[in-house]
Amino acid sequence: MENNNTRRPAHVGRTILIAVLAVVILVLLFSSLYVVRPNEYGVVRQFGAVVDVKSEPGLYFKIPFVQEMSTLPNMVPTALPSGASRTRASLLKRSPAAYPTPRDASTRTSTTRSKPSSLP
Repeated sequence: MENNNTRRPAHVGRTILIAVLAVVILVLLFSSLYVVRPNEYGVVRQFGAVVDVKSEPGLYFKIPFVQEMSTLPNMVPTALPSGASRTRASLLKRSPAAYPTPRDASTRTSTTRSKPSSLP
């Protein structure tokens, strides 16, 4: 005795295939779009290297699973956090721009040690 209930119609397999393909396409679409808001920069990295920086707000496209997107704020802080009371001079002393880079330090050292040839 044969049981005809165990056999599926041919269109059910095709429907499952179409549903799986639709899910894969939606995942690829949503993983390739990103939004940059008005108060941030969008930084796109490909294999760790920065390949693009978006400064304008909007919807952008990236290559899914190859490129990564991260955001950085584009606002400059104008006030200190609450409870902080530093003077402008102490802020300038501690800012990274006040410290010489190794290249600047070597240039500065070589110019201060050598005498100009025009002096006796």
